[in-house]
Amino acid sequence: MPTITVSDTTFDKLKAISEPFVDTPESRISRLIDDEMNRLSITADREGGIRAQPHTDTSLHLNPDSHDNLAFTKVISATIDGRDLHRPKWNSFMHRVHLEGFRRLGSFDALKRATGARLSQERLDDDGFRYLPEGEFSIQGVDSNKAWDHSLAVARAVNLPIMLKFRWRDREGSAHPGQTGVLEWNPPRSIELASRQISPEQAQSLRTRLKSIEQDWRDPQMDVYDAI
Repeated sequence: MPTITVSDTTFDKLKAISEPFVDTPESRISRLIDDEMNRLSITADREGGIRAQPHTDTSLHLNPDSHDNLAFTKVISATIDGRDLHRPKWNSFMHRVHLEGFRRLGSFDALKRATGARLSQERLDDDGFRYLPEGEFSIQGVDSNKAWDHSLAVARAVNLPIMLKFRWRDREGSAHPGQTGVLEWNPPRSIELASRQISPEQAQSLRTRLKSIEQDWRDPQMDVYDAI
């Protein structure tokens, strides 16, 4: 059996992410490897051979406005404005979205109006707050559901494309144990009115009429019409 030598620092990190009295070094490393193989769509056969699986996306693509419960989920990957985040988590994703929102909006007050997150211009490190030096403000940590909702509000305010891929943990209380989910929002595409022979006055009239059915249109039950 091969022997692997790790530094004391690496071993301390391994202990920090392991569950006491349950994990052994080998079992924790094995789970880390399994997670990475799943992310890369790689499988091992019974003889120990390694092969890549053909890419078939079986992820659940959720409605960004009325998503399923995100409790007991682990973020797999995330992008903000097309840029990948390194080892993202729900709150680190929310932090990056708010920093980009702050940059685009240009002021703390504008950001505070755009989000439902608790923000402070003071340097706080209690009650779940995290100080973000890039924006010189503190933001309170939240659960996965609120992390997405607050991020979506800011993304909408500044037309910022965002995407999260995550997996529900295989445990009681998960909405979809063991399954992968995707949450994504992209700014609406602009339409050149003149090319469609629509005047600004006609566009405003159309927008007003459509506003009356907006709530019904966003109802998750309307998704069944996409299959027609």
